[in-house]
Amino acid sequence: MMRWGMVEVVVEGVTSFLLFHEFRRLLKVAALCRRNDIKCSQSITLAAITISLSGIFIVFFISGLGALLNVADSPSLVAGNQEDGRIFRRVYVEKVLDGDTVQLSTGERVVYKGIDSPEPGGGAGWLSEYSSAAKELNRRLVEGKRVTLEMEKAQRDKYNRIVAYVHVDDVFVNAELTSRGLAMAVIYRPEDRYNLLLSRLQEEAKSFNRGIWKYAVSAEDELEKPIVGNRMTKIYHLPEDRYYDLINPLNKVYFVTEEAAGSAGYRRAKY
Repeated sequence: MMRWGMVEVVVEGVTSFLLFHEFRRLLKVAALCRRNDIKCSQSITLAAITISLSGIFIVFFISGLGALLNVADSPSLVAGNQEDGRIFRRVYVEKVLDGDTVQLSTGERVVYKGIDSPEPGGGAGWLSEYSSAAKELNRRLVEGKRVTLEMEKAQRDKYNRIVAYVHVDDVFVNAELTSRGLAMAVIYRPEDRYNLLLSRLQEEAKSFNRGIWKYAVSAEDELEKPIVGNRMTKIYHLPEDRYYDLINPLNKVYFVTEEAAGSAGYRRAKY
């Protein structure tokens, strides 16, 4: 995307050319009138008005264009709803980095709040497939477009990335990725605005085995098969084990008995 300084130079060059062209036309009209000894006050007046109006129009055009581009690129512009503390910012997405991270035209990076998409090259092979799918959907939704960042405060993470909900046109991008099973809902603070929405969309994606939830199990399975294994480490845990509830939901595998887990190539966790 062009920066305002470059656009300003181009537009001012075009402006100078157009005004110079109109001024030459005015001189030609005046010279023609002198040669033919006729009165051309009406033609000269009309040409002068044309030059003036052209100049005014172009000045307003430059001002409006500058304001528009500055809105898109300004790193400090915020327009907040002071009643509920939210901050909104219009930005231009230059590049999509992965399923939940983008780079702006200002060079800043934004990570999507409340969700976590599979990392490229990380996790099981089947997860890498969905990492690519999440990035591609994100690219189609936001790359090369102006989007609106919604922040509950001017928040950044430890990598100095802006943490925000992202909207483009009438699409809530965080929710769209979660609904399609291409991101997990992550609750950082209980009071975050879209916790319930993102959690509900995740449960819906799990119930239809969408995307990363293609191996999701039902609540009945969790009750009937109390032994849980980690498909990444090939280690299983019993309900009383310390890390039983800490396994990534994407990696959980359930078994009825320890014998069944052992037959599948899993071993008991050591504490």
